[in-house]
Amino acid sequence: MESVATYPAFLSKFAMALASGFSLLMLDRIHYVAGGSNGANVLNKLTILYAIFPCMIKLISIFLYFLKPFI
Repeated sequence: MESVATYPAFLSKFAMALASGFSLLMLDRIHYVAGGSNGANVLNKLTILYAIFPCMIKLISIFLYFLKPFI
């Protein structure tokens, strides 16, 4: 029997894992150099990857949670 808290917990953890994995993969694409000199453009993209993108993924998971009764 499925617990009531299982579905939201799974969506939350899956969303954060997806956002973290995607962000790490995208670091090379935005030309980020760890410990090196990075321009403002690279730092802006880094902010988007680590702040805005996970929030968007979280919002999608919340939408999927409320969509569950209709699926």
